[in-house]
Amino acid sequence: MGPSAGGSERTSVDDRTELPQESAAAQAPPPRHTRSLTERLNTWVPMVTAVAALALSVVTWAQSQRTPEVTMNLPSIIRIGAESPESFDVYLQPSFSVPRSFDSTARISAVQFAFSLEGAVETRAPNFYWHDSGIFGQLDEGGFGWTYASDPAPFIVGHQEPQRPTIRFIALDERISPGHWTGTITAARGPGQEALVERFCVVVSEANILDYNAFGIIDFRNDIPNAPTDCYWRPDDW
Repeated sequence: MGPSAGGSERTSVDDRTELPQESAAAQAPPPRHTRSLTERLNTWVPMVTAVAALALSVVTWAQSQRTPEVTMNLPSIIRIGAESPESFDVYLQPSFSVPRSFDSTARISAVQFAFSLEGAVETRAPNFYWHDSGIFGQLDEGGFGWTYASDPAPFIVGHQEPQRPTIRFIALDERISPGHWTGTITAARGPGQEALVERFCVVVSEANILDYNAFGIIDFRNDIPNAPTDCYWRPDDW
């Protein structure tokens, strides 16, 4: 009993003497190099974050000030007709888009159109103007034709807002005739911004004129397989 008790007492004493050492170790301050790293992080992280935010703001501002890139593409179909004997009408549906997602919106202020017969006297070129915008489809009274939608007006183009207006250009006191026609469509933008320009050609045959006189409005295409020309054209047997 004696030795056992003594041994037990020594163990208890040893345990008591070790506890203060453990407590002191737990309360000891972290090494100086650890405090230095923490202090540096607390100082530099907010500064780096602020600099990154400033750089992002500058980039965003610069992108908002740049002139957005806008594209204009011609349709596969051009329609030519006349709603009255005194006019020469050309129907076009160009598509406008802003391809880069970070660009701001763009404004198209006006769309102009020129159309002339190759070999004709330049002073006799029809004088076209943007008459209105609308749609082609089934008419309430039956048949297929043009329905007015809006007057000429500027429009906005954005990355998420492409535009495909169908525009009717009219030249008064003019008529279409057989031959090789060249066309130019010009979309004006804001002051100091380069206009968008697309050129094309249309081949009109004698048979096409017969269709024109019979139907009033006829279409010419540039996507017909094995076409004999790169211009818009219409097969004689349509």
